[in-house]
Parts: sequence; structure tokens; C-alpha cells
Amino acid sequence: MGDHVTGRMLQQKALELNNMLDGSKTFKATSGFLSKFKKRHNIGGTHNRKKKGPSDQEINDQFCQEFSKYITTNDIPLDNVYNADATGLFWKMSPNNQKTLITNDELEASEIQPFKDRITLILCTNVTGSHKLPILVVGKISKPRCFTNVQSCPVIYTGQKNACIDRELMLYWYQEVFMQEIERVHGPSLQQCVLLLNNMQDHPSAEYYNSISQRCHVMILSPNVDTLVQPMSNGIIANFKKMYKINFIRLIFAKNTPEHHQKLLKSFDLLQCCYLVNNSWDKVTINDIKNAWKNIFPFCSETESQCNKSSQFLDIVNRIPTYNITPEAVKLWLDSDDHAYLNNENEDDEEEPAETESGFLPDDTAIDGFDGLNTFIRWYRNNPESTPEDWDYLYKFWCSAFSEIVRTSNI
Repeated sequence: MGDHVTGRMLQQKALELNNMLDGSKTFKATSGFLSKFKKRHNIGGTHNRKKKGPSDQEINDQFCQEFSKYITTNDIPLDNVYNADATGLFWKMSPNNQKTLITNDELEASEIQPFKDRITLILCTNVTGSHKLPILVVGKISKPRCFTNVQSCPVIYTGQKNACIDRELMLYWYQEVFMQEIERVHGPSLQQCVLLLNNMQDHPSAEYYNSISQRCHVMILSPNVDTLVQPMSNGIIANFKKMYKINFIRLIFAKNTPEHHQKLLKSFDLLQCCYLVNNSWDKVTINDIKNAWKNIFPFCSETESQCNKSSQFLDIVNRIPTYNITPEAVKLWLDSDDHAYLNNENEDDEEEPAETESGFLPDDTAIDGFDGLNTFIRWYRNNPESTPEDWDYLYKFWCSAFSEIVRTSNI
């Protein structure tokens, strides 16, 4: 007797028993009731059970084998193999309640809206770490005032509603950033490049990317292997964020009083954020990158990253006066960016916060110099005759001054 006939008989019998026992008038012997009944009483036998599919690890192993075979068969150098992914970043958030760098009492008296300070980034690098592309930074404001007359920036900044990366922006990155960088670094060679991308809903398909240019072969990971295989998800993004956040903490807490922390926080604008983003990207090492590819190419070094332990953050944060942060808070702080990016909150557009001209108040020699430099940058961006060379020099000077703060910091 077929399963469907048996099912109808069981459903009919259930209805009869319900009527005989004066049961619920709303009772319906649906297919859901039937499937639960059969499972509860082990009815149906093994021949009715669905065959178990391959595990994520099996899918992972199969992809790695196929990908390695493609690279080998087509004789593609590892310098030509890239991975890119997008991630969110709260660029003004600390582990203090995941809200702000100031205390709760100060927050009540402040007009700061910390959760509004979110950007989205696209990071991309090749297997060997010899080519880290400039980061695309997506903010909510198209033309921030802090970028007025700025002729050169170490990252590529653009504005987009809710700081999201949609289909059009992803295509812009692929054609105007990635392909341009491929031409710049690898020259007019006909040797093919490979780009691994995350599987994102409503983004272009691999076929669409590959129709744009034969110079690069795009492969999009299936959802089953995203986190298991994708190098960006296996340490590159994490190490970048940890470097950014630890340096941000050092910068804002270079002063010893909460009042100074708040002033420093208010004067920290998107231009300085972009400087710090690029500085942190530079600090991601070749070993960090190679380790992230080891699931696909197991030749990589096992050298531990300089900032891959949350305990290091806990130690640094707890040196900050008036703060006592738990390990759980540190972990939540480190994970908060991706949570926001994946959920893609529909925040209302807001006006850009007013910029504070007070700058960094002097404390010691390093902070004094950094304060003066940031004051000069705010003044110089009003100069319409500035040149890209000027801004490149100012960025290098900014990095040198920041490195001195890190070197002399007690945090």
C-alpha cells in the first residue's frame, strides 16, 4: 500500500476518533499532524527517509580540491589569485557597553549618536599578500565636510544610503577599483587572474562578472562554504579590525581624563577614520594573509598574528582610567560590526555631525605634535589650491605622528 494511501487512512481515522471523543471542533488532521505522528511512532521505515546530504566539511573539501585543480590546470600564479569581501565597522565604538567611548553619565549629557557612526568596507588581497588593494569605504554621507578640498586620500571613499553595498556599487568596485588595480600591478599581460567573492543576495552573478572581462575569472562561493573557505572570513578581516580598534583606543585614550576623551572623540572625523583604516590595513601582515588561505593552499606559515587574541584587548582596555571591561564585552565589541552589516539596519538618514575645531588638547610631546598636525589639516582643507602631492605628504606625516603616539602610549 502506498504511503499516500496510508496517510489518508490515518488522517481519516484521526478525525473519526476526535469526533467520537468529543474533541476540539477546530482539530484538522493535516499533513503536519501526520508527519509528526509518524515520526513520534517511528512509522515509515528507512526507505521513507530522505537521504542525508553531504556535510559542510565535505562541501568545503570538494570546493578546495576543485579550486586548486583550476589554479593548477590553468597555470595561474598565486600572485594572481584574489579574495574580496565586505564588512561593517563602527568607527567610533569602544567596548564600554558597545555604545561610546564616554561614560553613561556623559552619554546622557551628550548629543553623540554612536550607533550612527557605521561604515562599510570592501577589502581585497591576493594569496601571497603582495597586493593589498586600496579599501573602498562606504559612508552614509556623500560629501562629508571633512573631505572639502582634500585632493588625495589613501582609501576610496563614497557615500551610499545606510552605508550599504548594493549591486551598482559592487560593479563600480569591480570595474573601477579591482580591474584598474589588476592592470596597474600585473600590466597588460594576458595571464588570467581569479577572484573569489562572497555569495550576496541581489549582487551580480559570476557569469555577469565574467562577461565584463576575460582578464579575470570570478568565482562566487556557495553559502555552505563561505565561512569555511573564504580567506577574508578566516582571519584577514578579523585581524584588520582588531588592529583598527586597538589603535583607535590608543588614539582616543591618549589623555587620562574622561573630559579629554570626549573632546578627542568629537574631533575624530571621517577623514581621520580613513587614515586609520588605511594604517590598520597596512599592518595586516603577509603571515596573516597566508594563514587565512591555508584551508585552500596548506603551504602557509602558522606564525601567530600580533593581535589575534581578545585577551590582549582586555589588557589594553583595562589600563584605561575609570573603565573596567569584561572579556564578554570585548568579544561583543569585536563582533558588533559584522552583526550590524549583516542585519543592514534601516537607519534614517542623518545630518553630518558638526565638526569640532578645538582639536586634540596637548598633554605630552607626541600628543602636542598630533594636535598641531590635525589643526593644520583642518585649516589646510579650506585651501582650494591644495594638490594630491600635498595630501599624500600630510597623510604620511599623520601616520608618523600616530606611530609616535603608539610608541609612547601607556595603553
